[in-house]
Amino acid sequence: MGIQRKQLVPATALGGSAALLYTVPAGTQAQITAAAALNTSASTVTLKAYVVASGGSAGASNQVCNKGILAGDAYVLSELLGQTLPAGTKLYAEGNGVNLIVSGVEFV
Repeated sequence: MGIQRKQLVPATALGGSAALLYTVPAGTQAQITAAAALNTSASTVTLKAYVVASGGSAGASNQVCNKGILAGDAYVLSELLGQTLPAGTKLYAEGNGVNLIVSGVEFV
């Protein structure tokens, strides 16, 4: 089994609705090792993150983060750290004005 450390989600500006940011490739598992967000807006923004099983869609049943981030503040998404994601699992996030970056390991 090969191991590849990588940015699962390069620095991305989020919008106001849940956007697909990463899908675990077929024949692969992934583990999140770092996830950080920065609110670049002038007001508090609610960051939401979802871990969605293959075939599913982002919603309350798979929401793992719901955090208000003050203007100019950063937040480490501890809710995602260490999560192991099987093939086909998708990572979604939303938070208008928030930049998000996620790193991890893919096991091929």
